Amino acid sequence: MKIRTILMGSFVILNLAACSSPQDKAANAQAEYTEEKTETLKQYKECVNDSGGDQTKMARCEALLNR
Repeated sequence: MKIRTILMGSFVILNLAACSSPQDKAANAQAEYTEEKTETLKQYKECVNDSGGDQTKMARCEALLNR
């Protein structure tokens, strides 16, 4: 009887641990996406500042946002 209780407890714990894994993966993916977007925005701002109002250069900057 003791073994059965231990096995059932282990089964429940393993199932609960497995359920949180997709949530963790989604959170990590969202964090990575946010970091990439932040870096792209920094590059865009730098590009706009360096363009000096030149429309051709500004068009290249806009391309950064459309990746």
